[in-house]
Amino acid sequence: MCIRDRYEVTEITTCLRLCNNSLPNLDGLNDVVEELFDHTDKISWFDFSFNQLKTIDLGLLAHTNLRSVYLQGNQITDVREVLKLRVLPHLKSLALHGNPLEESKRPPYRVFTAGAIRTLMKLDFCAITAQDREEADMWWDAYGEAYC
Repeated sequence: MCIRDRYEVTEITTCLRLCNNSLPNLDGLNDVVEELFDHTDKISWFDFSFNQLKTIDLGLLAHTNLRSVYLQGNQITDVREVLKLRVLPHLKSLALHGNPLEESKRPPYRVFTAGAIRTLMKLDFCAITAQDREEADMWWDAYGEAYC
């Protein structure tokens, strides 16, 4: 008799994927999450890629256990939008490529984002190396607060 036979096993859903839906915003996100998820505190991954989002919705910030957020292929123009995500203490992976903000030179998108969110280990599916981290932290310490 295996362990699985002796116990009732229930899976806990930890992600929500709403990619490729042409969503202009995430109004009502938390109402939907409350309706769909038994354990909202266990959500660790949101995928809102390839929609029409212009900002990073504050509703995301209620989910403090998020580890991955995919927002690539939207219409986010202001690189300062990433500052909203600084309150997510476990955020490790963020995808924003394919948004107009990716073209930002002042501040430089990748350095700015990695410096602003020091918990990140991957940005746009690419590892943040020790050298990337050092450069981003130095840039942020010198210039970052001017963008807050």
